[in-house]
Amino acid sequence: MKPIFEHRSIFGGLAADYIEGGLSSSLFEYRPTLKSIMTRVERIGSFEFDRATITDSLIKQNTEWGASGKTIEKIREINKKNTVIVSAGHQSCLCGGPLYVAYKILTAVNTAALIEKSSGKKALPLFWLAADDDDLDEVSSIEYPDGQMLKIDITGKRGPASFLSTPEDMLRVIPQLKAKDWGDYHAKLLVKLFSPFGVAFIHPFHKTTIELRKPFFKAFKSRISEVADSFGTATSALTELGFKPQVKLKSDDAHCYKLSDNRRERLKRTDLPESNEIILTSALTRLLSLEYTLPIAAEISGPSEIAYHAQTKKAYQVLDREMPVIIPRSSITIAYSDQLETIEKASIPYESILAPKTRLQIPQSDNEATIDTDFENFENRINEAFENLREPYLELAPGLTTAFEASRRKAASVSVYLKKKLSSSVRKSALNNNSELLNALHFIFPDAYQERTFAFLPFTEKDPGFLENISEFCLPFNSDHHIIDVGEP
Repeated sequence: MKPIFEHRSIFGGLAADYIEGGLSSSLFEYRPTLKSIMTRVERIGSFEFDRATITDSLIKQNTEWGASGKTIEKIREINKKNTVIVSAGHQSCLCGGPLYVAYKILTAVNTAALIEKSSGKKALPLFWLAADDDDLDEVSSIEYPDGQMLKIDITGKRGPASFLSTPEDMLRVIPQLKAKDWGDYHAKLLVKLFSPFGVAFIHPFHKTTIELRKPFFKAFKSRISEVADSFGTATSALTELGFKPQVKLKSDDAHCYKLSDNRRERLKRTDLPESNEIILTSALTRLLSLEYTLPIAAEISGPSEIAYHAQTKKAYQVLDREMPVIIPRSSITIAYSDQLETIEKASIPYESILAPKTRLQIPQSDNEATIDTDFENFENRINEAFENLREPYLELAPGLTTAFEASRRKAASVSVYLKKKLSSSVRKSALNNNSELLNALHFIFPDAYQERTFAFLPFTEKDPGFLENISEFCLPFNSDHHIIDVGEP
């Protein structure tokens, strides 16, 4: 694998502003820098954590899912006061999820390694298995690079993903994984793939996680009005800076859910249940609950998550805690060598291949050049004809001057329209007749950015070393988007 092109970040909106150190930086505790992480690592020592219970919980969960000895040994280090965590998380998606999930996890791995190298303290990469999410459309289908769409039937189903699919659904997709439910399937799959990197995983519905988070919910409940109001204050500040909030707030919202018949039910501030009931966090309270519970130095986040965090800084302060350093995840497009050669032969610049096909800067074909020349001559003849008519006839009927000029503009407009339609048709035909080029462009930029579209699992099935090789490009503090040549298919 080798990098062939670096492009500015494909993150937009607030996330792009945060990366560039813009106005939104005031909505976060730290800038995404190594200096910030070192400061945060030192400050974690001033907060108390039940490290023995954390260690026992993570060992129990990860052992159940078949974690490597390397991961278990890294978890044991949590018992030491100076050990920190680099966290990340995502929904429990089919086949592990899109490529960027792998990039997010590997960015956490490399950030933890950087902390160990720079501070001499141990750091554990930890991934939150968001099986409590109920966006079933997002988690139940995924596209393979060959165009195959895998989809689990969720007709009539509602509630957190963890409870929904049967073992048969899972085993049909990946027969070797013996999973009791969706959440168990997702955990075992990711452990199998990422445990060799020393990554630990944590599940919201595991009984030890529920016990682990009870102190947070007790503190949260005692200050619910202050926490919820702090979200409103931060969101107002965000809006004043010109950004659109990722989460729309409701005045009575507790930003938590309870389980009712295996379905999420939104809680009001006055409805928070007793501590022995299962409470689920929202997008705004997920990291807040984990930072309160775990010694998290940094959180690896995508653009939507960065926008969530921008609404939460003051909530940490209400609970006498501190927002971790928010590190943007790595962003990558991969391509095979023969695809890149095809694109280079077509003289398509690298800057262009990350754009939708309708905006690709594809050089003109000979036919398009001919169209340009023919229509330029045609427009010159139109202008010449109108000029020849102007002098003799406008002298006879000077009141028609306005209508005359309007007709000239309309003729020119028709010419431009015809030229545009012909050029577009010729370009589309050229692309369709060049299936090799069309396939290469679709692979690199399908209907959305590749990292958001294709599952990462088929790449690991084709190349067992894929994750190891791509990990060297999943580095913190490098927000550029990289195009990587992964060699032969």
